[in-house]
Amino acid sequence: MTTENSTSEVAEQQASAAERFWAGLAQKGFAKWRPTSDVCSQETRLLIGIAAYNGPDVELAQQVVGEALQHSRSLAVDFFDVQDVTSMQDFEKYIPGITPVYQTPAVGVWVRGQLAKCASGFAGRKLALETLDEIASRHPSEAA
Repeated sequence: MTTENSTSEVAEQQASAAERFWAGLAQKGFAKWRPTSDVCSQETRLLIGIAAYNGPDVELAQQVVGEALQHSRSLAVDFFDVQDVTSMQDFEKYIPGITPVYQTPAVGVWVRGQLAKCASGFAGRKLALETLDEIASRHPSEAA
């Protein structure tokens, strides 16, 4: 097997994993967000850019989706595919002020329509989980 063939196989596997991931999110009511999409009106919004072929990103997305479904009145969650980003400047269209982004996830938190925090990589993952914890502690009995 040549390197070119194995590279092609890896790319196909990544594309297949991404397709399954986005289809699964859509089944749960989460569409892939784009800069031209509407922004939510909930008090808190998480926008998370992930690599759908990356196991830790997928696990984070699953955890976030579970919490978002439980707290849908106070938390909006949107996801975008970092493979749609072609340059560092493109990240700014999704999450202003986040660049440079060297690792996924890329995470932005909006409060009452204003970007409050953003981070990427380990710090982004931590920010997403802290935001979920904060919502859960402020709205413990809320259920969708």
